[in-house]
Amino acid sequence: HTMTSPQTHSRYVLAYLLTFFCIIDIMGCTASTFTNFTWTEVSQTGPSPRSRAAFALTSNGAYLFGGFDGTNNLNDLWSYTTSWQIISTADPPTERRDAAGHWDGSVLYVFGGTLSDGTYTNELWTWDQTAWKQLNVSTGPSARTGSVVFTSPDGLWIYGGINAAGYSAELWLYASEVWTMLI
Repeated sequence: HTMTSPQTHSRYVLAYLLTFFCIIDIMGCTASTFTNFTWTEVSQTGPSPRSRAAFALTSNGAYLFGGFDGTNNLNDLWSYTTSWQIISTADPPTERRDAAGHWDGSVLYVFGGTLSDGTYTNELWTWDQTAWKQLNVSTGPSARTGSVVFTSPDGLWIYGGINAAGYSAELWLYASEVWTMLI
């Protein structure tokens, strides 16, 4: 059987995390737990209503960064374990929507997105639970929105999205501060 490259996708990723049975409703900013086929609301306070936020699952919760409130892009950072908590940080990334987010167990990665002026960015940011840091992307992926980010022992992977040329099927690896395009 011959393997072919993945179809071009930018927004839809299905992830199963068996230790986390909480579904976060970004638009309503509530969290509900699905137990015995019954939804139970567990929190009513949290981020303002939004869509297109970067969202990253952790082993016991989630992080939410930025998004779009219907009028403006946002750049606030929230965490959820048993309730929402805003995380006040100095020098966060600029406001953006459609950025990709991933938590690797110690660092939150935020890549790309659409800035307030409508341009795409290829900025790569990390938040280490203390401070934001922008990483070098000068030789990496082009500016794009709606990509997928994940980590493995090999490094940080970025797949797809929409760049100036349209939908992308590129697969990039960032390891030891070096970018490599694999597809």
